[in-house]
Amino acid sequence: MAPDRSQLQNMAKGEKEAFKEYARRWRELETRIQPLLFDKEMVTMFIDTLHQPFYEKMVGNASSNFVDLFLIGERVEVRMKKGMIVLEAATSHTNESFDSEEEEGMNLTAPSNPQLLAP
Repeated sequence: MAPDRSQLQNMAKGEKEAFKEYARRWRELETRIQPLLFDKEMVTMFIDTLHQPFYEKMVGNASSNFVDLFLIGERVEVRMKKGMIVLEAATSHTNESFDSEEEEGMNLTAPSNPQLLAP
């Protein structure tokens, strides 16, 4: 049975899986999807499968070239291993209740970018 777009959209990088291996696995499945994806659609779909910090670093990228994203992902992974990019732990607000939409909006602010260490 041929894979479909939903299988591609539901893929995720394993916790211990190297970015390079995930990108290759994703791309291998993508090549079997019919009809073929346009480059822009493929890049958007790939980015949407990523988790932090890969998603954060790639979502603003203007490239519609999968190879460029592959190289960026490898750079992010190397910098994570060197401690230059730190993944901040998300805080849980499950026990909090919101009295107004204003309070809720205040909790939706994006966290500040992690500081990079000097090379």
